[in-house]
Amino acid sequence: MPRARDNFRRSALMCGFALAAAVLSACGGEETCSPPVWVYPLRVEVTDATTGETLCGVRVRVRSGDREEVLTGECSYVGGWGPETYDVLADLPGYAPGTRANVRVRALGDECPSWETVRVSIALDPL
Repeated sequence: MPRARDNFRRSALMCGFALAAAVLSACGGEETCSPPVWVYPLRVEVTDATTGETLCGVRVRVRSGDREEVLTGECSYVGGWGPETYDVLADLPGYAPGTRANVRVRALGDECPSWETVRVSIALDPL
């Protein structure tokens, strides 16, 4: 029986070493990601549908599920919280509200957590 227990311990130890080696090789054995830099997943431009002029002072919001955020900016708007499918809503007095539904932000497939930035254009119709 002692021999079986020694074989089990040896197998468990080898599995532990193999797991540690796999984790270290996946990470390159060292920190491979640079310090986190926040990149907004959405960049929104709102224009007048008739003239094509950029509209400033628009209230731009994004929704996904139960979560909602008002984007920041004056004439170009940024925000979002990562890989997600968003509905983008824009409203400004004197214009009919505009929406872009199902805007998808994809995660990038590298080792560091990151995502693409999606540019969204919304044209508002004057009332």
